[in-house]
Amino acid sequence: MSANRRAGGYPPQIDEEYRAISELAKVGVACADAFTGRFLRANPEFCRITGYSPEELYGMTLSRIAHPEDRRMLLEGTSLEPLGNGDGERE
Repeated sequence: MSANRRAGGYPPQIDEEYRAISELAKVGVACADAFTGRFLRANPEFCRITGYSPEELYGMTLSRIAHPEDRRMLLEGTSLEPLGNGDGERE
């Protein structure tokens, strides 16, 4: 690993910006490896929502905590369907 890369694989400036944004966010924010689905990072709100500590999440994959209907799409590599129709109403 080069000196310009950290565990997340981003240059230090991007790493620090991500950390600042996610720590201050009022919503759950997590980052997972695109190939393995394993969590790399999670902010405190994401941990609160899921009920897992950061240490517990880092050993899990996204499909482990996904809703069963979404888990199938994750495993197939398809994108999740939109949550609504754009006007604030769920379809």
